[in-house]
Amino acid sequence: MKEYEGIKVAELQGTSGASAAIDRSEGFHKVADSKLNVVASQTANFNRTEGMSVMENMLQVDGDIKAVFAANDEMALGAVEAMSGAGKNVLVVGFDATDDAIAAVKAGRMAATVAQ
Repeated sequence: MKEYEGIKVAELQGTSGASAAIDRSEGFHKVADSKLNVVASQTANFNRTEGMSVMENMLQVDGDIKAVFAANDEMALGAVEAMSGAGKNVLVVGFDATDDAIAAVKAGRMAATVAQ
């Protein structure tokens, strides 16, 4: 994992105030803040369409994002769509191990999904 230290990462957060959103963001930052360069964190409300829109906006601000952590798979899949539309292939990790996300991991479109 040493080769990933310092890379630019974006975080897609869940619905503001939701316990899952808070817990997942805190867990992400416990590790990411000391190892990665988190350049953007924004809510996408656990929604695929919002995840895509937020990711498109993040890419306009910083086109050098190399990885995305999303607090659920729907937002992760939206980020994958945004990245694909921008011609980028970056590491995208989601949460919940949904069928769509597992299929995306198997197809090489997502790096991982976390089952809990």
